[in-house]
Amino acid sequence: MDVYKTDDLVGGWFVGQFEGAIYHTPVCEVAYKKHYAGEKLAAHYHKLADEINYLISGSMSMGETRLEAPCIFIVPRGEVAYPEFHTDVTLIVVKTPGALDDKYCV
Repeated sequence: MDVYKTDDLVGGWFVGQFEGAIYHTPVCEVAYKKHYAGEKLAAHYHKLADEINYLISGSMSMGETRLEAPCIFIVPRGEVAYPEFHTDVTLIVVKTPGALDDKYCV
C-alpha cells in the first residue's frame, strides 16, 4: 500500500496523466478541491473532457444556476463553466477523458 499526504497534491489533482499525479492514467483526472467564499474562477471550457463534480459542502453558482451541497453536477465538453463560490466549498472533480491541455479560457 502507498500512502500520500494531501498537502503534496498539485491543485488538489491526484489521478491523471500529468506531472505530479500519484496515480497515472489517461482515462480520467480526479481532484479534491477546496475553494473559498468570494472566490471566482476564470470562465473556461473543455473541448475533449466532460467534468463531473460532487459538491460535498458549501454553496456556489455556475452561471445562473445556484448549487447547494450535497449535489452532483456535470459540465459537458464545450459548455462554458464560470464558477463563483458563495461559501467555502469542498468538491470532488472528475474529468473524463484525462485530456492534457484541454482547458480553454473565455
